[in-house]
Amino acid sequence: MEHDGIKFSLILATVGRSEELTRFLRHLDQQTYRNFELIIVDQNSNGILDSLIRQYQEDFHFCACDPDVGYPARGTWVCNIFPVRSWLFPTTIAGTLQTRSRR
Repeated sequence: MEHDGIKFSLILATVGRSEELTRFLRHLDQQTYRNFELIIVDQNSNGILDSLIRQYQEDFHFCACDPDVGYPARGTWVCNIFPVRSWLFPTTIAGTLQTRSRR
């Protein structure tokens, strides 16, 4: 793809939404454009996301960070993601890139 140098930093803040996050990660794993990182701002105090994060740690780069500490985004484009509303098609990120680059 001609835009391989453009990296997306997807920032997702979550608390108490493991089911929605599971669905979102499944959709994210199907993306045709793979140059992205997922920054999960985990606001859960009980570690309910730990096993889910381990399940996907080999599939794409992401970081779970404490909301009080933060994490530096490395992407060219930074996007806030809302997993409750985010149904991703396999070409969502690639399509966003193509649409934005035409402007």
